[in-house]
Amino acid sequence: MKEKWMICNKVGDFPAICEEFGIGEPTARLLVNRGVKDIPEIREFLYPSLNGLISATLLPDAELFCRYLEESIRLKRRIRVFGDYDVDGVCGTYLLVTALRGLGAQVDYRIPHRRYDGYGISDGMVEDAIHAGIEVMVTVDNGISCLRQVEMARAAGMLVLITDHHEPGDALPDAQAVCDPKRKDSAYPGEICGAVVAAKLMELLYQRFSMGSFIEKHLDVMALATECDVMKLSGENRTIVRLGIESIRRGDNPGLRKLMQVGRIESEKLSAYHLGFVLGPCVNAAGRLDHAKTGVELLLSSDEDEAAELAQQLHDYNEVRKEKTNQMVEKAIGMLKALPEVPNHVVTFYLPECDESLAGIVAGKVREACYRPVIILTDSEDAEMLKGSARSIEDVSIFRILQSCSDLLVKFGGHEQAAGLSLKKENLPKLLERMKTVGVIPPELQLRKRRIDIVLPFSYLNEEMIAEMNLLEPFGTGNPQPLFAKRECQLCQVSLVGRTTSYVKLGFLEGEQRYEGIYFGNANEFFDELKAMYGDEIVRQLWQRKTRIRMNLLYSPQWKVYRDVGSVEIVLKGYQLLPQES
Repeated sequence: MKEKWMICNKVGDFPAICEEFGIGEPTARLLVNRGVKDIPEIREFLYPSLNGLISATLLPDAELFCRYLEESIRLKRRIRVFGDYDVDGVCGTYLLVTALRGLGAQVDYRIPHRRYDGYGISDGMVEDAIHAGIEVMVTVDNGISCLRQVEMARAAGMLVLITDHHEPGDALPDAQAVCDPKRKDSAYPGEICGAVVAAKLMELLYQRFSMGSFIEKHLDVMALATECDVMKLSGENRTIVRLGIESIRRGDNPGLRKLMQVGRIESEKLSAYHLGFVLGPCVNAAGRLDHAKTGVELLLSSDEDEAAELAQQLHDYNEVRKEKTNQMVEKAIGMLKALPEVPNHVVTFYLPECDESLAGIVAGKVREACYRPVIILTDSEDAEMLKGSARSIEDVSIFRILQSCSDLLVKFGGHEQAAGLSLKKENLPKLLERMKTVGVIPPELQLRKRRIDIVLPFSYLNEEMIAEMNLLEPFGTGNPQPLFAKRECQLCQVSLVGRTTSYVKLGFLEGEQRYEGIYFGNANEFFDELKAMYGDEIVRQLWQRKTRIRMNLLYSPQWKVYRDVGSVEIVLKGYQLLPQES
């Protein structure tokens, strides 16, 4: 796939930064490239603290929310928390239930079933609450688009308190308080996940009861939600994840500790990657294959044996989920390859056999394969309805595109990069046709952009420099792993390694110095490109270390220790093959 490589080269006072923090110029450049260039900003970035969190009082209706909830707790009203089935909703439910129980509230919770209830609060969930005598409905990570359900609850005499972080529609729900940082009248300056919105409000509520800090004790779960909801890791989100990882390493939450053990994650090696790609998917898998309440039970559990059993159950769910996902991804990629060419608009596939809970993951995989926004639609419990998930690319809001199709949809909601939708099956042809106009992607946005921090020769790499680079962790959205470039690199060796020989081991030369490298991409595609460019004989000689080829490459370095001996390893992130010199 063609890519656009762009070197950042942002300007900063590098000598002053190096002197103030005792770091090398490459690390100073990495900081400036991330928009962190003033001394106070850099200090907060490198050494974050809770003092850097934005005040919850800036959230809309925050004081109103806390006043209603304080009154409800003191009057012993029956409270029900309405969460969501993804990691953010599960974590937010745990945080609200834990906080309210800690204040002596009469509280229970309800997570929607993905298949039977759908996203958000269903009519049935409201009816159940009415029959159960619930007096206060509190939402987390949903509710902003549930106008009818809020009206039902209000008509039954319930107090309704909304906490959400999704885009509001033209009208807000008629609740007593609507706390959403994306409200048009919001003074909140940043973007945070639903669980963090809830935690911040609980911090305010704890102040009203003269309790200690709620946030300080629950950074672990806040970090998990922030990373899994793909929030930008800058500002307070970075602080939450950085400090939350330290909390998870300490094992403050028994459920997370057991989940780490099942996932064979060593606490000292825990990173944001493990939150987003190991722990988070296990929590998510319950809501995809069964019921998300298992994830809430894990986080709430204080019994070691119970936590271990729940962690194993979530891990097993995730293994099944991965197998099913791979089958659907393979089918969807086959459909993509069968097209004459990649469309210049939103790619929309109907996969009737795909479990609706997996549609979002499949959409994300197809998006990576074609670099277009992707919608995956599948059958639902209602034979006349389709449900689906959408995943978008940089600078393209899938939420806005779906808004342009709202007359064809029964329901939709989400963010710029991810959304869910449902529509009548009879409207599928109209949606496919509509995407050819409202879903067109401008040519300049159809190329994946790779932002390079520095053009850096291998000779600059050493253990100290790599250790400095790791000060910038956690890496993720908004704070990507450092990416370096090297022009006309000499590749002198290739081989296959790994348990399934699926990774490519590389040898590079810079002058007389040899460097080891590794490529975790598609090995078959890599060797096919080599053979197409240079021929079978040259590739055979590369295996035997008898020739060299030139390539431009993108890489991230890491410090590898093998049998107590440390060395630099080049992790190949992208490449451009160059013609053989005549």
